[in-house]
Amino acid sequence: MSFSHRISVTDQRALLDCGSLGQLTELQTALGSLLGEARFQSSFGLLVELGQDGPIVECTHALAVADAFNVHRDQLQGRIALHATDEHGGVAALYIAMIGRHHGLRMEAFRERGGAVAWLGVVDGSA
Repeated sequence: MSFSHRISVTDQRALLDCGSLGQLTELQTALGSLLGEARFQSSFGLLVELGQDGPIVECTHALAVADAFNVHRDQLQGRIALHATDEHGGVAALYIAMIGRHHGLRMEAFRERGGAVAWLGVVDGSA
């Protein structure tokens, strides 16, 4: 299990790097650890790096991953950008984002990290 998180109060943004999480239950642990930080506020944007050390999600897991975020919907009021660079992770991220939006989360999938960071920085109402 490998995950980490960083919080930037100045940027009102957090990073959840899922690294090489091997099981979906580990995602709940990683997310809970981030949300338990006193510096994290529900309005912060969240960049989720999905499997930079290798893909952790398949399309068949999209519902379970979206549900992991949906459980914490009250604590995740800001934008959530899912970043996955490989093709399988990118397709899974699209499914996860679609399900997340259905649950009322402001979630989008990105293959390019720069696009994800830029989307998180957009003031609501202008995009």
